[in-house]
Amino acid sequence: TITVRDFPENIAAIEEAIKRLDTPEAPRPDIEFTVHVLIASTAAGGSEDYPAELGDVVKQLKSALKYKSYALMTSGIHRAKEGPGRVENSGVAESNLFSSVPTPPNPIFYEYSLGSISIDSAAGAATVQVGEFRFDMRVPLNLGAQVQYQNVGFRSPVGLRQGEKVVVGSTTMGDKGLVVVV
Repeated sequence: TITVRDFPENIAAIEEAIKRLDTPEAPRPDIEFTVHVLIASTAAGGSEDYPAELGDVVKQLKSALKYKSYALMTSGIHRAKEGPGRVENSGVAESNLFSSVPTPPNPIFYEYSLGSISIDSAAGAATVQVGEFRFDMRVPLNLGAQVQYQNVGFRSPVGLRQGEKVVVGSTTMGDKGLVVVV
């Protein structure tokens, strides 16, 4: 609430200024992220179970990395808005995807987050900037009669154009590799 006392001609000018300034903020657009986590294997003839939309990405990965086959561990679709907040997801990976780690009852936990999301339109085409993409896994290791969990993962900023698929990062776990595509 604004209270003004002045001459009528000044009040009219103030009313006009307030009308120009008092406009609703433009709604921020929803930003949709699809996160795919792939498990890569050096074994020839392994599983090739991943979404068709990742075909070109997997072809490039095969030419750039030593892995011969790729399988989908998980996918997630997330909506976010610009701002400092985070989009997070976590779960338990199927242990049959990993031959180098124990089978249940020792699960493999994963979590990822996208934080500090902004839209940069300075270069013409809008680019979504993720200030920090974080991916972590807790992998069980057999140490004699004990099982100890080892943290594996990465953190990275990432820039995306609409419809573009970006390999955000990768890490290794024994004879397997893990690749995250957004």
